[in-house]
Amino acid sequence: MPECANREQIELKEKLVVEDDLPWKEDGRLSFVGGLDISFVKDTTDALAALVVVEYPSMKVVYEDYQQCTMSKPYINGFLAFREVEHLVPLIHKCKASKPEVCPQLWMVDGNG
Repeated sequence: MPECANREQIELKEKLVVEDDLPWKEDGRLSFVGGLDISFVKDTTDALAALVVVEYPSMKVVYEDYQQCTMSKPYINGFLAFREVEHLVPLIHKCKASKPEVCPQLWMVDGNG
């Protein structure tokens, strides 16, 4: 995994946006922010993937979803996102399908690497 994942990280780096050029900057309409993370059960492959959407700026929770999962890929330093993404993407799709009116404009993902 590291060699192909490393190539993909290099390709993704070319798409990195370092300036805020998104529409809410002009119209002030940032309404929803989503957060994604996975928590692990120590010394097992069991985990819980979580997605929470808050209304901005009140920070009121308007949507949340959780999915138990089994981590099938090993932890490799610098490649955490490749381990977790397969469990996080279905939560995003479910949010978009079931509650499109609160689908975030901005996602914060704890998946370094």
